[in-house]
Amino acid sequence: GPLFDTMIAHAVLEPEQRHGLNYCAEVYLGYAPVPIERLIGPAGPGQRSLAEVAPEAVAEYAAEDADMAWQLREQFLPRLRERGAERVFFEVEMPVLPALVAMEFAGVRVDAEVLQSFSARLARLLAEHEQAIHRLAGREFNVNSNKQLGEVLFEDLRLVDRPKRTATGQYATDEQTLQALAAEHEIVRRILEYRAVARLKSTYADALPAAILPRTGRVHTTFLQAAAVTGRLSSQ
Repeated sequence: GPLFDTMIAHAVLEPEQRHGLNYCAEVYLGYAPVPIERLIGPAGPGQRSLAEVAPEAVAEYAAEDADMAWQLREQFLPRLRERGAERVFFEVEMPVLPALVAMEFAGVRVDAEVLQSFSARLARLLAEHEQAIHRLAGREFNVNSNKQLGEVLFEDLRLVDRPKRTATGQYATDEQTLQALAAEHEIVRRILEYRAVARLKSTYADALPAAILPRTGRVHTTFLQAAAVTGRLSSQ
């Protein structure tokens, strides 16, 4: 039969809100479901998988989820009609689901050797930027420490008279603050470049090879269809 994903239905109806099953059950059904943590424990290294939980407990948990999804469907379907959003839901959002599932199973082939080589190049570039930053600062410090960076920029170099501070009282060294100061001193431009290279290295060059599934040699992501208010996909 036609697919009906309650999470995506809620995203169509209320894009600004959260869309998880537990949240929707509490808001629309006045019911607080059993949290998954009760079965597998709190998040962390000691957390179990559902495979380690007694089948009776898993069955009850899964049946509750299915029951909530069915009840939410009965709530959301008339609302979609009232909002004139049926076509968006059934003709735009739902046909995307099987395609996303197929993409997730197919995965993306990643050349680990190329990324490892790229990571080494980025590491050398980071070292060059760090040396330049130390030279411009006139001393060595931990570039990744916001506290030490703030002291260099606003106490040693005095780039501004009245620097912004965070809620904790430290000097603000966020991206927006540094972008506004980029024209003031070469050290700020170097720090922004350093951060861009560091992000590229940690988020992609180092992380993607570790995410390759050995059985397929590919990265299998989860595409989040209801995560962004703008309607774009995000990947987890």
